[in-house]
Amino acid sequence: MAIGSPQWMYASGEDFTIDQSLRFEYDRDTYLKKDWATAPTDADKFTFSVWVKRGAIDSGTTQYWLLGAKDTAESNIKIKEDKINIHLTGSNYDFITDAVFRDPSAWYHIVVAYDSDDGTATDRCKIYVNGVRQSLGTTTTIPSGTDNEFTKNGVTVTFGGHSDTDHHWDGYMAEAHLIDGTALTPASFGETGDYGEWKPKEVSGLTYGTNGFYL
Repeated sequence: MAIGSPQWMYASGEDFTIDQSLRFEYDRDTYLKKDWATAPTDADKFTFSVWVKRGAIDSGTTQYWLLGAKDTAESNIKIKEDKINIHLTGSNYDFITDAVFRDPSAWYHIVVAYDSDDGTATDRCKIYVNGVRQSLGTTTTIPSGTDNEFTKNGVTVTFGGHSDTDHHWDGYMAEAHLIDGTALTPASFGETGDYGEWKPKEVSGLTYGTNGFYL
């Protein structure tokens, strides 16, 4: 894992630029982890936002984890078979995009917004890419009030892999936010440019909650 190129993303004029990223290599067995030791602000709600650029492209069964949570079971947000996959423990809730994301030259902004208190069952777990909500070919229904694992007390949350030896991310990641207690939209992290492109913006005023982070 290494600091990535500072020139990966830019905009003209006075627009916000992201100067650095982390480079993960699948075979290097590197990832980041944190053990939560306190109760979350609200286990029923979280947001994960990250900009990614893929390295290795494997359209098969290899799992490239962005975020994981390990307790007696495991939850994860990953790319597998070129689709964004979310697996949430409990009764094994799964959400998989219809769209594939296999362009190694492109930066993708991924946002996962979770709110199990939402009165509309299909809105309890949302996936956005570059500001657009994704249609999900595989979904399961989350019961109202179901706690998530990513901010749970006693859980090890992992970034860029599952463990020392498994499911490492390959490529770049930057501007990663885990928000404990709030389900946000992509507008908190990006905006539409003059030519219709989705671009990052300087994030300010966010409340990360007890078990959240900004990298």
